[in-house]
Amino acid sequence: MDASHALAAHAAAATFEHLPAAVVEATRRFVLSTLGSAIAGTGVRGCEPVFEQLAAWGGAAECTVLGAQVRLPAPHAALLNAIYAQQSDFDDVHDRALTRPYSIVVPVALAVAEQRGDISGRAFLAAVAVGADVTCRLGKAARAETMDWTRPTTLGVMGSAVAAAKLLGIDAGGIHHALGIAYSQVAGTSQAMIDRAMVKRVHPGFAARGAVTAAYLAARGLTAPDSPLEGPYGYFAMYERGRLDRAALLDDLGENYTGVEVTLKAYPSAGFVHASTDAALALVHRHGVRPDQIAAIRLLVTPLAYDLGARPFPPQQGSIGVAAFASVVYGAVTALLHGAVTLRNYGEEALLDPRVLRLARLTTVEVLRDAGRQYLAPATVEVKTTEGALHRETVTTVRGHPDCPMSWDEVVAKFRDCCAFGRPPLDRARQDALVDRVATLQDVGDMRALAVLLAAGG
Repeated sequence: MDASHALAAHAAAATFEHLPAAVVEATRRFVLSTLGSAIAGTGVRGCEPVFEQLAAWGGAAECTVLGAQVRLPAPHAALLNAIYAQQSDFDDVHDRALTRPYSIVVPVALAVAEQRGDISGRAFLAAVAVGADVTCRLGKAARAETMDWTRPTTLGVMGSAVAAAKLLGIDAGGIHHALGIAYSQVAGTSQAMIDRAMVKRVHPGFAARGAVTAAYLAARGLTAPDSPLEGPYGYFAMYERGRLDRAALLDDLGENYTGVEVTLKAYPSAGFVHASTDAALALVHRHGVRPDQIAAIRLLVTPLAYDLGARPFPPQQGSIGVAAFASVVYGAVTALLHGAVTLRNYGEEALLDPRVLRLARLTTVEVLRDAGRQYLAPATVEVKTTEGALHRETVTTVRGHPDCPMSWDEVVAKFRDCCAFGRPPLDRARQDALVDRVATLQDVGDMRALAVLLAAGG
């Protein structure tokens, strides 16, 4: 039997009461982190055409769009909010699965909960935990050595459809159909990342819209293929070159929720940028390296980081903003220049800072040949000074990884920093209300109480 049946049965059976306490705590952290990332994303330029077109189309005023007064149908609200959640590249990542589950699962679950109007915080947490688990399991099971398709979107649409279907109260058979209908909408080519095209930022929105659509169509009885994952034309055959670790997909299903393995991002950049950023920061704080002392910079990164993030900065074509978020060069030189990496360092003025461009010209990038192809770490940064000294730092575990976790207070600090970059920025009173609401999400009777705080003027 196709593994999708087991995943659907797992999703249908899961309840908040069955979630381990560590899973509940981690899910709350990821919900707050995702909301912060999405709020910051409303202030990032580049996707205004998407909002303008969806607002022009209008439709049923069902769901909140972050930072806006307009309300849209659930698929369109989920589309925009998922775009915002990944827009600043501050959303969290699973380093083995190479996927970013929460930035799609959370907007999808919020849209469905708001449209339904009778979803408790407990039901919401259970659905998000299950959706993230399915997304991460699919990614961990994938064994293709190249990432032709961006897994946050290809996997996100299926895992999020499972979460949405669960919130709609569909049984295991219906959840299975929702996953299969979502598979019919899988997309997100890596070419957009390579070419630094603006549409790369819209990919998560397409996945979120597809997930909501799949769940509602399944609820109305639309059927899907019986073997969307392992069939001859299923996901693993068509998108992962036929390579599948079935044990990683199904072992300990219902006992181990793999969403807790996600790395909570400390910096607003692609996950494969973080290890070299951490190493560069270590050079500043441990060795006192100053920008004016630097004669040459050498980055050694994983094959994945090299393939996706090693192009020269600034780019010869495409959006400089999109390029910066996915550039190991920009992350490292920004860390060396400022001794910190925050959202402020990805503003238009910072991107064109002559000091950044000078350091970027001094930087070379090479592959760490012994690094696993699908890992986001390790990374090594070497700096040669004008005096001839050579400083070197290697990072094997990035900050925010489960082996180097961020505390609730650190997540709150990240959330507050993000709120300052929203459009409009969120005032302290609304920040406090959102933090308190997420901290006690299991006690919320109706998730619309959270959604109203995310709307402009809420």
